[in-house]
Amino acid sequence: MLKKSLLIAGCTALAQVTVAVLYIVVARMSGPALLGNVVAAVAAGTFIAGFIDFGTNNLWIREVASGRAPLKELYTKIASKIFIALVLSLVIVVVALWLAPDTSFYATGILAFTTVAFQASLGPLKLSASGTRLSITMAMERIFAAVIFLALLLFNVPAHVNLVVSLATGSLTAGLLAYGLAPSPGAIFKHIRKPVWPWRNAASHGAGGAVLAAQTLDATILHAVAGPAATGIYGAVNRWTQPMGVFATAFATTGLPVVARTSSLRRAYSQLRHSWWMLGLGGVICLLVALGSPVLVSLLLGPEYQDSVAILAILAIATIPALINQPLYVFCQAMHLQKQVAFIVTGSVTLQLLLCAILGYIYAETGAAVSLAISQFLMLTCLIILIVRHETR
Repeated sequence: MLKKSLLIAGCTALAQVTVAVLYIVVARMSGPALLGNVVAAVAAGTFIAGFIDFGTNNLWIREVASGRAPLKELYTKIASKIFIALVLSLVIVVVALWLAPDTSFYATGILAFTTVAFQASLGPLKLSASGTRLSITMAMERIFAAVIFLALLLFNVPAHVNLVVSLATGSLTAGLLAYGLAPSPGAIFKHIRKPVWPWRNAASHGAGGAVLAAQTLDATILHAVAGPAATGIYGAVNRWTQPMGVFATAFATTGLPVVARTSSLRRAYSQLRHSWWMLGLGGVICLLVALGSPVLVSLLLGPEYQDSVAILAILAIATIPALINQPLYVFCQAMHLQKQVAFIVTGSVTLQLLLCAILGYIYAETGAAVSLAISQFLMLTCLIILIVRHETR
């Protein structure tokens, strides 16, 4: 498990760093206002993708890994969800071009579909014993995007448009790669002929996931209350903290089937104990980024984004509890605590978005960063209490 976790962490880190570099390039070429418009649209697309997913990816993996559902059912539900996501996303694109043709919100529908399709295609790989195929696919999504981004630069495509096109195309290309590397290639498209309602029995399990996806709306809310320039200052660095979470993502991904089979963190500890150190390493990196934020922002973005220094420091500190929250959230769902988790996540994210609207209006981008930090520490406290109560029953 340790080897698999490290492999996934390394490939995910490569993917997240690639995205951060793309945002840095777009920030320097477009300026805060144009970047802010794109960041708000991407945030809305990420939220819609999370809402469409509704936690079903983790739910299906839990059911198949525990033997309560056949693998064939997983393929059928994946195919159905991808098709429904395509229809919904097309509607969003048409409405955005009709009501707001001069903005970047057409990207919301495009990125919502490509994100859903890619994440759904990873399901069979997560269940397989090969961490290599899963890791390669996760890394290639962003590598494909970077290659496409560089190619479009040669044709003088505006940087903010280029970002949307490259991210979407990268996800689709990597999704096809995942489809080809799946244990039963062709099974997903084969089962589209037998569509089902993919969200069946996912109400309590998915509520937490859908609300958790709403965290990305902080940029969209900030855009509404403080304007595109403030959103650009915030969005220029908020992707920089994502590579720090690769260890948490890897730990949660590889630990999910283990906890699902045991329904207890205490019983799963013997298989998880060799990987806990990755969360500590992520926390150390967060502290280093917070301390080095003045140098990093000045070197990578320039004086135009000097206000991003404080934002990066706050976001780096907020990422420390987020590193722990991610695996705890997934493990609680695997232990059939999805109702309690949904309540905790709903409260934390609701508080974050309310504070983002209030503090964002008063303190602009700084208010958005502070609201995220408060919600992450609150979520961590509640998840720890929930797990302790479950394990001591």
